[in-house]
Amino acid sequence: MEEISEFDKLKDNLEIYEKKLLNKQFLIIFSNMENKKLKQMMKNNSKNLKELKAIEIIFKKENFPHLAGIKKSSYEKLKMSSKEFYDKLLVGEIEEKDCYFSTFRTLKNSVFTELPNIFRTISVLGDYDFHKEKLNIEKVIGNTKKIPEGVLGIVEDKKNKNYFDRYIPVSLLNAVIEDLILKNSQRRIIFILEKMSYEERYTKLLFKHKDFLLDNLYNNEQFFKCLSNDLKDKIRNDIGINIKEQKKIEINKKKELKPKENTEEKVKAVEKIKSKKEKPRREKRSRIRSKTKER
Repeated sequence: MEEISEFDKLKDNLEIYEKKLLNKQFLIIFSNMENKKLKQMMKNNSKNLKELKAIEIIFKKENFPHLAGIKKSSYEKLKMSSKEFYDKLLVGEIEEKDCYFSTFRTLKNSVFTELPNIFRTISVLGDYDFHKEKLNIEKVIGNTKKIPEGVLGIVEDKKNKNYFDRYIPVSLLNAVIEDLILKNSQRRIIFILEKMSYEERYTKLLFKHKDFLLDNLYNNEQFFKCLSNDLKDKIRNDIGINIKEQKKIEINKKKELKPKENTEEKVKAVEKIKSKKEKPRREKRSRIRSKTKER
């Protein structure tokens, strides 16, 4: 049987990325407290947990080469950007001889199929422990298994200021995530939402942790307002809320929030406008009377 070349394996990675990750944006909602404290909090209020935070991760064309273990020299030698390299690789205009792989390419390929599944399974998020390996990453996200699997390394995109902190996927590791996380920084992921980068609101709930109620998403205004109307209705339905009645309540709340008009101030404003209109008329009548007297 003919052995599959590393270049053909790369094209398989590209197909996975193109179909399952390209231009997808994920909202990772997690608890900002340690697990022990979180368990205690759940006993007191399981439907409206406090201290929930979120980050966004978006996958673009230019992120693929590094995630797949392609050296920067591959596209620099061809005098093109990483984005252009992606496009030409996709249409078959990049030859095998023009592709230079990093020493970690084999390890990256072994877990590349797992990359999309990170957002669909029980996972944790934590700060990267720089004492392990000198990698240019700030946080890691991956599943909780005790065997080496796909772990995504991310860095904050400080150029793009958004409603939530946005992170760039920069590294794919084959490791046990607990070995990479800084002590006491591990956080449990509660929900993961998905949308296309061009969509205004999140349209899919990809993951919900089995130990947490969906009510926590509904009761958190910060997150719930970021969802599409269809997803909002689905969540309301799943937690047993009458959609029509709830919409009426929300409309009434908005009405209550509108500042009530002060009747006295309104009357004064109307009188002021009338006064401004009457002034030229009074001046005109006064000039007419003056001319009459002169005659």
